[in-house]
Amino acid sequence: MSAPAKTLPEYAFSAPRRLEKVWQRDDGATAIEYTLIAAGVALAIATAVFLLGSSLVVAYDKVLNLFL
Repeated sequence: MSAPAKTLPEYAFSAPRRLEKVWQRDDGATAIEYTLIAAGVALAIATAVFLLGSSLVVAYDKVLNLFL
């Protein structure tokens, strides 16, 4: 009689399946896209504050003087 064939346990096949699912998911790509959008918005705000900062101080001082 021949020896029974050895079979691998089920968990031996779970890692490749998990890796395949990770490669198929696009959640990470979406997160990176949102991060790039947020960085662009932050850059636009920083640029606006830098360019308009001194004129905003003058405008706020004028408004402040109206109440004093």
